[in-house]
Amino acid sequence: MHFTAEPSIKVKRMMYSPMSVASSIKAFVTKKKKVNLRRIRLVASDLDGTLMVGEFNAGHLSKRTIKVLRSAEENGTKLVFASGRPTRTMLHAVEQANLNNLWCICCNGAQILDSHTKTIIKKFSIPRQHVEQIISRVKELLGDDVYVAAESDIFYKGEAGFDAKCGHLMQGKCVVVDDPRTDFFQTEQDTVENLLLVHKTWPTRRLYEFLNEHVFSDPRWTGLVKPTFSSDHFLEISAAGVSKASTLEYVCNELGVRRKEVIAFGDMPNDTEMIKFAGIGVAMGNAHEDLKRIADMVTLPNVDDGVAVVLEKMLVKQHFCPVACSSSIDSSITTSATLTKSSNRFSSFSSRRMTFI
Repeated sequence: MHFTAEPSIKVKRMMYSPMSVASSIKAFVTKKKKVNLRRIRLVASDLDGTLMVGEFNAGHLSKRTIKVLRSAEENGTKLVFASGRPTRTMLHAVEQANLNNLWCICCNGAQILDSHTKTIIKKFSIPRQHVEQIISRVKELLGDDVYVAAESDIFYKGEAGFDAKCGHLMQGKCVVVDDPRTDFFQTEQDTVENLLLVHKTWPTRRLYEFLNEHVFSDPRWTGLVKPTFSSDHFLEISAAGVSKASTLEYVCNELGVRRKEVIAFGDMPNDTEMIKFAGIGVAMGNAHEDLKRIADMVTLPNVDDGVAVVLEKMLVKQHFCPVACSSSIDSSITTSATLTKSSNRFSSFSSRRMTFI
């Protein structure tokens, strides 16, 4: 997929002051791995809890984040939004960013959205028989205590109970079905990219653990489907091998970008594969502890523009701002990053010495 900038869109070159960037640099830490920000050619970021601030499937991009994204694009960096969001709620972020050549990975990798035409250009669907079998087994175990919905191409389909509990998050009218085992597939063209499950009373993690133990521990499901969750609202199931990472790899191949030239940002378990795939994997300060453990770097929380902090440093390393600015900032990175100095909120992080190339 190739995009051409619209003539009417003009992006102003953004500059960063040494003081503002240097102060931000002191607020994030790296682990043992050295990070080479100079070679980054593609930035992939989750949205909710990572790039965006606000309610799930809504929220907004801060002015600082928009500024650095546009500057990165002007500098030739490829940009990818990679979210559990379906296409209809992805557009909310696309319109705010107003970028020229943005790739959008939706539904945890199950769909790729063309941000210009606002159409799905590629789908990785769950086979129909697997959808029917999973729903049958879940209903057998939990009955009407669990509600089922699906992301089906551009449509949101689901049981009335699911819509009543989670419909306010879905930003779209629900195609209500009586029996999801059969009603998700009205025609031969109907597909399901993501199955969504919510329990009447259980938190998402408990439902996730229950299904992993009682359903997906069955060897017949090995290599067929993948359960995960990107929020505390509902469980998400996609086809095996489909993740943000697998689709990001597809995008990288299309763009001729190598793994070591990718930096990825995330905050939840559904970001795990993408963080591992990237040359530099960054967890947010507000990220799930499991993600922090495997990330190469931990940045500030999303509410403090943690992604922008790292990208500003990347642009400096790539000489996007004057040499004087770069040299001033380089002198500041010999000290340890102490998150507790910025806010008591970060006291759980240990102080580590930053290592940049």
